[in-house]
Amino acid sequence: MVERESHAESVTARIVRPGAITEVVGRLSSGRTSLLLACLRDHTRAGAVVALVDAQRQILLQRETVATATENRRIVQAGYVAGKEPLTRLNETQRDYIAAEANLALARIRLRQAWSDLESAVGYPPTVSEPVPGP
Repeated sequence: MVERESHAESVTARIVRPGAITEVVGRLSSGRTSLLLACLRDHTRAGAVVALVDAQRQILLQRETVATATENRRIVQAGYVAGKEPLTRLNETQRDYIAAEANLALARIRLRQAWSDLESAVGYPPTVSEPVPGP
C-alpha cells in the first residue's frame, strides 16, 4: 500500500505544477473526481495552497442569470400593466425567474458538496466562503 501511495503522489506531482492552473477534463465516469481529489490531497499534505473554483464560478454565473431574469420579468410586467404584453409572456418570465432561482440554489448546494468532498479528501476542514461578485 505504501508503494502505491508513493506512486500516486509522484503521478499527481507530475500533473500539477506549483503555481499552475490545471483543468481536469474527461468523459463521464473516467475518474476525473478521483484524480482531482488525489491531487488536492497530495498537494495540501505537502503544504501547498490549492483552490477549487468551478463550483464557485457556477454561483457567480447563476447570480447573473437571476439578475437577468429579474430584470426581464420587471420589463414584461410593466408591458403587461400597460396592455402591451400578454399574460402568457408574463407567466413565461415568471417561470424563467423561478428556474434561475432554483439553479442558484443547486449551485450553492454543489459548492457545499465540493467543500465537503475536499474536506474528506484532505482530512481537515477548509475555510468555506461564498464568492463575492467582482466589479
